[in-house]
Amino acid sequence: MHVREALPKDFRYFAMLQKQAREEMQTNPDFPESFFLTPPSDKFRRSLFNQFYSDTRKGHNIFLVAEEGKRIIGYCRIRKAEIPDSELSHVGILGIRVEKSSRGHGVGTMLLKKALDASKGKFDIINLFVVNRDPKPKRLYKRFGFRTWGIAPGFVKRKGRYMDVEYMFLDLNKLNHGSAKAKTAKTGR
Repeated sequence: MHVREALPKDFRYFAMLQKQAREEMQTNPDFPESFFLTPPSDKFRRSLFNQFYSDTRKGHNIFLVAEEGKRIIGYCRIRKAEIPDSELSHVGILGIRVEKSSRGHGVGTMLLKKALDASKGKFDIINLFVVNRDPKPKRLYKRFGFRTWGIAPGFVKRKGRYMDVEYMFLDLNKLNHGSAKAKTAKTGR
């Protein structure tokens, strides 16, 4: 498995991973992401993918995929919080997805490490949010030094049930690369 920049040919895997996540959410009510109420069309997914790709080519974003053989098994993107010429353009918003059968094998760790490495000099702060039901994603983020900065109670409403969202951040300027957490994140151990 290796991590590389996303390419236009990766769209079908990107769409497949999004569809798989939506299906997983249907069987796991605590799935740690939020979704559109109506599944997006392939045209919308293509537009989203093209925007991520285009913004990455312009140097605004980071868009990486984990590839095993000829298959994409995960992706990670960090997009600017605002338009490039803004007082908020130093903030990146992280999103990551790994196919279910590949979780627990270091794919997310490798994607996150490469994305954070690529963020140096491009972003100062990385933000993310996670539906606050599943501790596994939060453990990964905490290993890399992400810290919680807030909880939005009842922010997601799924099938009549309210779920909290946890907001996390990483200040890349204050990241201590000599710490045990950073060493753990770098090696994946």
